[in-house]
Amino acid sequence: MINPKISIIMPCYNEAKRISQSVASAYQQRFTNFELIIVDDGSTDNSLEVLSKLSTQYPTLRFFSQTNKGPGAARNKALKKAKGEMIAFLDADDSWHPDCLLQLYQKLESDSDIAIAYSGWQNIGLEENKCKPFVPPNYETPEKIETLLMDCPWPIHAALTRIDAIHAANGFDDQWQTSEDYYLWLQIACFNKIALVPQVLAYYHHHQGEQ
Repeated sequence: MINPKISIIMPCYNEAKRISQSVASAYQQRFTNFELIIVDDGSTDNSLEVLSKLSTQYPTLRFFSQTNKGPGAARNKALKKAKGEMIAFLDADDSWHPDCLLQLYQKLESDSDIAIAYSGWQNIGLEENKCKPFVPPNYETPEKIETLLMDCPWPIHAALTRIDAIHAANGFDDQWQTSEDYYLWLQIACFNKIALVPQVLAYYHHHQGEQ
């Protein structure tokens, strides 16, 4: 594939036990014009061995490695390798509904002024009252900036973004070890049009240990 429409970016740190499921989630998408770029961020388990096997199973999967620098730096490395016009982020322990990329892509394609299409999501692995499906509101209102400044509006894998908008924001601040995605969303969403896909399309998997 020479010019995929979407580049999926996945950082990996000690996710040998879970990453195969997340990769499978990507390749179960109804939208198939994508590449998957995985950057191993200095894992100390056998993640690289698992990635090597996965790359033989999925021809459009490319993986790279670096010394441990954090998820922002890993995503920035992948962004430099990306060939797609749009970027989707999927962490190595999360997953998507099969329609996720298709519906987010169609929303971005419907209006060239939209920089981010975002959707609803569901937590998996918490107590029942914290795992109800959630669809966020339409943030494209006159109060958008004030609302977005209150809290991170969506998890990183519940959005599709134009790569030009990410480059204009200079990617992730890799000095941050947390909330680096929120900072990126603010830089893009506060000054560009965003659009809601009002369906639950992303799943955030909670588990013991570091998220």
